[in-house]
Amino acid sequence: MNQSNRPFSGLRAPASARALILALAVSALFPSVASAAGNESPAADKAAAASSEAPLAGAASSDASQAASASQAQAGESAPLSQAEIQAAIRAQLPGAASTPSAVSEPSGSHVARKEFKLPGTHWVNQHLDFVHPRNSAIATGSAPSALETASVDLSGVSVTDGNGNAVTLADYQNRGDVDSLLVLHRGQIVYEHYAHGMIEERRHALWSMTKSFTGLIATDLIQSGQLDPSAPVTQYVPELQGSAWDGASVQQTLDMTTAVDYAERPDADPGVVQYMFAADLLNVGPLYQGPKKIIDFLKSLKKNGDHGAKFEYKTVDAEVIGLIIEKITGKSFPTLVSERIWAPIGAQTAAYALQDSGNAYLAGAGMGAITRDLARFGEAVRLEGRYNGQAFLQPGTVAELRKGGDQNAFRAGRPNAREGSSYHNQWWIAPGNDHSFEAQGFGGQRIYIDPQNELVIVKTASEVNLNIEPKPTDLDRPIFDAITTAVTQAH
Repeated sequence: MNQSNRPFSGLRAPASARALILALAVSALFPSVASAAGNESPAADKAAAASSEAPLAGAASSDASQAASASQAQAGESAPLSQAEIQAAIRAQLPGAASTPSAVSEPSGSHVARKEFKLPGTHWVNQHLDFVHPRNSAIATGSAPSALETASVDLSGVSVTDGNGNAVTLADYQNRGDVDSLLVLHRGQIVYEHYAHGMIEERRHALWSMTKSFTGLIATDLIQSGQLDPSAPVTQYVPELQGSAWDGASVQQTLDMTTAVDYAERPDADPGVVQYMFAADLLNVGPLYQGPKKIIDFLKSLKKNGDHGAKFEYKTVDAEVIGLIIEKITGKSFPTLVSERIWAPIGAQTAAYALQDSGNAYLAGAGMGAITRDLARFGEAVRLEGRYNGQAFLQPGTVAELRKGGDQNAFRAGRPNAREGSSYHNQWWIAPGNDHSFEAQGFGGQRIYIDPQNELVIVKTASEVNLNIEPKPTDLDRPIFDAITTAVTQAH
């Protein structure tokens, strides 16, 4: 096999903390990547595992170690770590780390306790992705955060039955699914809020593929305003993609992921999600990897395979194409679009972030991060069809278009076991017609669940890594959400 075509030839021992932390996270999230790569020795695995559990005192060395030790002796083990100390510890253990400061700094008051600091861990990565990634930009807030009132409801009695017939309480669900945060809004009020695994209110969590729903919402709003033609060919807006898989595909087919692209969202596919992560600079490329190292180059390299519009195939690359389209027709960057069209109008309390590839292109398919409360504000604003915080920031028909859903036949052609009547439309997951709910979903258990009929929004961030167990923790999302809905509506 030609070395340059090997799907995992670039997955070598990384040279920076960013790459090591992300590689460890991916090896946990995609177990088959590490085993298929065959590049890591058992000794390296043990060393990586040891480093992932190393507390600060063992992580630092030389000047950084002395500085950390002196600071620790002076302030005590319970004193919080500053961002500078964390960076020093990472750099000392893994040279070259965090050489470019994050554009979005860690919020004040949200530092972890010194005795709790460990490197790395999937929860830590999801809560600090902007910190370990060298390039990201802030998604700015408005002048003041919108109010979120609290009207707590006791959900301790919430329980469902899993696929094995076992009772699962809400606490069991949160533990089993590695839930970092869970927030429930009813009629705009917080009725339940839970944080775990180091996650706190002020900390941004990686959204992964929930980013797609922000991208899709903006595209839908541009369609409703007449700025974007959904029936137009993709190449009308992005001529660089002529000769690629999207040559002949429409904007709508790309929004609904019914394009016929020779790509699969699997770690064992080539081209697939691992090559996407190389291009997105989410995984460090080794010296033998000769594939595309920027998102636009990766998109241009992909070829057509089948007929556009025939069936749904979930593909992050489609979202990246939509990201290019909305940037080109507005002349604005992705973070500027999210800020002006969503983040500032909803009164977000904290700047979100958007990651960039090595060419500074924004990852419109998987690159955002935000705090849980702001995701709840976003979900509530969408539930209210863009009429929120004293503003009307979406076109009147935008949310109605989302909820209309996509081609159900194409969806079932790609997902034969999907619920009857469900679909995927404009980067949102749409429930059957009599259900009325729709949601944003992201890898590892991220969810923004919107139920207009019951005036409910549920936000979940998670770092689920047990992907090989049955039933999967995410299989319980819908039963738990239904049970929460019943408990909340009965209480109010």
